[in-house]
Amino acid sequence: MLACEEPIDKVEPAVPEDHKTQLSVVNSNPFTAGNMKVALENVLKKNVSSGRTLADIPSTTHNYVRFAPQNEDQLITLHNWGYDLYDMPLDQDITNSGEYFQDPSLPTSAITYQYTLVPANYSLPTSVPYTILNQVFLFDENAGDEQDPVWDPWVPDPGDGYCYDEYGQAYICNSSPRIYLRQKAGGPEDLYVKVTKQLLAEGINLKELYNEALRISGFADEMIDVDNTSSRTQVNPYGYVKVADNSIGNVMVPVKYVEVKARRFFKLASTYTNETGYFAIPKSYNKKANIVVKFRNNSITVRGISGLLKFWEYAQALEKECGLFSEAAMQGININIGYNSNADTYGALQWAAAHCMNTHFDMKQYSLANGLPGPYYSLNVWISSAVTQAAAAPMLRAIAGTSALNQAISHDLPTITAQTKKLVENWLPDITLRLQGSGSTTRNADVINNTFFHEFAHSQHYDKVGNSYWASYIAYIVTNGGYGNKTTSGSGRIAVGESWGNYIGGTFNRTKYQSYQTIFNKERDFLENQKRSDTYSIRQISSTLYEGWIPWGMLHDMTDVGEPTSTAITDQVSGYSMSGMFRGYTNSATTVQTLKSNILSTNSNSQATQVNTLVSSYGW
Repeated sequence: MLACEEPIDKVEPAVPEDHKTQLSVVNSNPFTAGNMKVALENVLKKNVSSGRTLADIPSTTHNYVRFAPQNEDQLITLHNWGYDLYDMPLDQDITNSGEYFQDPSLPTSAITYQYTLVPANYSLPTSVPYTILNQVFLFDENAGDEQDPVWDPWVPDPGDGYCYDEYGQAYICNSSPRIYLRQKAGGPEDLYVKVTKQLLAEGINLKELYNEALRISGFADEMIDVDNTSSRTQVNPYGYVKVADNSIGNVMVPVKYVEVKARRFFKLASTYTNETGYFAIPKSYNKKANIVVKFRNNSITVRGISGLLKFWEYAQALEKECGLFSEAAMQGININIGYNSNADTYGALQWAAAHCMNTHFDMKQYSLANGLPGPYYSLNVWISSAVTQAAAAPMLRAIAGTSALNQAISHDLPTITAQTKKLVENWLPDITLRLQGSGSTTRNADVINNTFFHEFAHSQHYDKVGNSYWASYIAYIVTNGGYGNKTTSGSGRIAVGESWGNYIGGTFNRTKYQSYQTIFNKERDFLENQKRSDTYSIRQISSTLYEGWIPWGMLHDMTDVGEPTSTAITDQVSGYSMSGMFRGYTNSATTVQTLKSNILSTNSNSQATQVNTLVSSYGW
């Protein structure tokens, strides 16, 4: 088993101190249209029978394009078109695997070139400067016999606003049968599939053609074993993605349902880890493959803002470049994401993003087990070092186009530049998180996970109450610079919303760490030991005692039995379920009294006298 940081048999040396990725110069690209034409002619000379013609096969399937966005507007355009963009050339090898690549021909302040393949029958955006570096001919060399050609992995896929199947393929929501983006009526033909089928129909051995292209371009050592007569074998890269939990002794835990991509030249494939962090790339590679982890899946995308990141990196999902793996090193890749105490680093952002992915998965599972809906189905999460508030769930797409939007962004991300703000406005955050605690050190995993549970609970609440309710919620916070006071007009909405966030954050984090007594006890105390306060919204007053006018403890008290005397709370209520209480969180629940009435009316007025007494003892 191999570590992502220093895998055995990796091709590149260690990460350079300046964090920059460095590339080698490749003399020939095997899959240019010209090279493939020669390869096909060579294969035909050896195997063709008289009369065969391949005149109908397209000479080009893709354009290898280098975009040169000049500003953030052009960068946004590229990403919104759905291209699979790379910030380094696709036909060069990595010699030093760093954390970013800046083309040496460009100033450090410039947006570096963005590379991709675009199917030849797709138009290119005229608003962004570009150069077609090569015309390319691609096909699925593994197709044939019992396997049909797979879809072209380079087809632009904007994704946003669509639903996804279990394989990560986007389709039009509620279509039955599902209408996939790559199958939409009137859309361009899939040339990758077309030429693969045409070559097969002509009797061409696809692996032989693939090998010939490699041979004549100087990559004979990466040829495929066609007849199982050599030691060369194709490998489906596989392994595990794990992250350190520094709150429990840096135990490595699996990263669940995160995207893992593999690429060699223009051969691209992706998959997702499972609940154990295991991944297996669905395409086979012979000699080498680049491996990248992207912190996203079908229902959540994590982006980052940091002083170390280049601003153009804010436009893409956070990723971890794991390098170029060779031969046996592709089997049993172990990608370990360690804790980094310096919040203003790539490593800290990647570490927090991995925990975000895990907590999102756990939120779904715990919600299902308790009869609750999961978090909002499509979440855009921004993690930052210093520039955001500690945490928020503004669900800004809910108030897009309103006058409150600009104020909300300024409140949640008060120190971002105008350049960054434009990117944020395009990919509006539903949830934001700041890595630092009270100082400059990255917060511990248990604290970050509690915070994500809390914010995911807000998205759950938003999904139920809708845009109008949430716009008022955010407007209150912006106007008052936070929660305000208990006597502030409209504070009842805060008491309702934050009670659910605090309750779910503490309850689900307690479930997550149930085997770790110290964390379990801390979460239990937060839930059980709340005193009434008419002054503070939430604060800790001793090692085990809390107070606040936000009544999160009230929800916990409705589910448990008994109450410690230190809280001075009268709790004679028990047996309520999470789902039963959540039924009261309707869009009419803008005060605690209305929430209480809703909960009682949707639970057959169970223990009404005791519930009234409990709510009163919390000061409502």
